[in-house]
Amino acid sequence: SSVTCLSKVNRPRRLRPGDPVTLELTLIGRGIGQRAYVQRALERAAEDGLGPDRVRLDLESVAPSPNPPARPPADRALTVRFVTPLRLKRDGHLVTPQMFAPGDLLMALLRRVSMLRAFHDAAPLALDFVALKELAATARWTRSALRWHETRRYSPRQEALLAMGGLVGEAVLAPAPLGPFRELLALAPWIGVG
Repeated sequence: SSVTCLSKVNRPRRLRPGDPVTLELTLIGRGIGQRAYVQRALERAAEDGLGPDRVRLDLESVAPSPNPPARPPADRALTVRFVTPLRLKRDGHLVTPQMFAPGDLLMALLRRVSMLRAFHDAAPLALDFVALKELAATARWTRSALRWHETRRYSPRQEALLAMGGLVGEAVLAPAPLGPFRELLALAPWIGVG
């Protein structure tokens, strides 16, 4: 089976002085033309320090990432790995591992691409969203090993710890004709999902 990893972030680790840190940042649409400004902002953040202790970093290099992978073949199962927590809502409630259906993932990807397209391009997506929602509802997991992973982050604006938990683990999509959703799954590591 082919594998799509829905996050390119490694597990948290404790750093010692001098340890290298890799930051992957995706620029999309109009953001690509702002690369020099983004690089300067990263340089400034490294100089000023990150985190509550304002730990300074040395920015050693900036390099373009490879292009997203090709569309996964339709005749194979697709293993989807959630490395960082995926937090989605359905009908106003957080989606738990027990209720998480492939359609939740596929429609979240469709919404993300649609919003990116609306922001970065004058033309909306020329897709039949009703038909795609029906297609997404037919997708099935053949295996799911997902669990809830709770994390927290500090919000200086709210001066509070905020829950940021979500689904982690992996699930296998059954081989099926998923149309444009296969391409969206290939883009997921670069555009995010939830």
